Amino acid sequence: DSGFSAPTTAHLAANSTYVQLSKLIPNTQYYIRVSTSKGGLNSVWNSKTASTLPLTDLVMVGDSITYGWGYSPSGKKVVTRAIPGDQSGNAAQRFFGDVIIERPRLVSIMIGTNDIANGVALSVIEDRISSMANAAKQYGIGVILGTVPPAGNTSIRPDSTINGLNAWIASFAASNSYQVADYHAAMWPYDANDFQDGLHPNAQGKNKMSGVLNAIL
Repeated sequence: DSGFSAPTTAHLAANSTYVQLSKLIPNTQYYIRVSTSKGGLNSVWNSKTASTLPLTDLVMVGDSITYGWGYSPSGKKVVTRAIPGDQSGNAAQRFFGDVIIERPRLVSIMIGTNDIANGVALSVIEDRISSMANAAKQYGIGVILGTVPPAGNTSIRPDSTINGLNAWIASFAASNSYQVADYHAAMWPYDANDFQDGLHPNAQGKNKMSGVLNAIL
């Protein structure tokens, strides 16, 4: 709800319509000019500074780890855009609709564990993560990159591959002034007591992850 009032019938023809604006850019002044079928353009203007609008503080992009987290810090509006089983390519394809249009202050991107389990090359995962992060930056959205947590089944999610991706995340973030939520460090060494099934954190594991993200926010 942008806060613009509806045009009155004195300004509009009976069959006219108007559009309620939303997803406005913060601290930007907007002006509306109303056109009617009676007399062309009228001098009807309304303005409002978008900084007064409620905004999303954080959009969380990820897979089932993020989906099942339920992260909801007090006083923050958080929107979760995570899908169980998702890989970096799917997240990148949805990124504009899931994140950019939402216009959050921050986006958290934690993706890659399912790519690794399916044999996707690290260079491909890295390209997809960088495309999402850089798109967010282009639109003035702050970026938080999450490291991939350790996994119990190292036959399909090897520690060496997870560590390789996480090392790249740390380097890429440092080069671009992005923040890093180091979930891997918070949950390393792997402890089965932090997980439901070797992959998805339980309440104890979620508390560790929340502590990492809370410190950033």
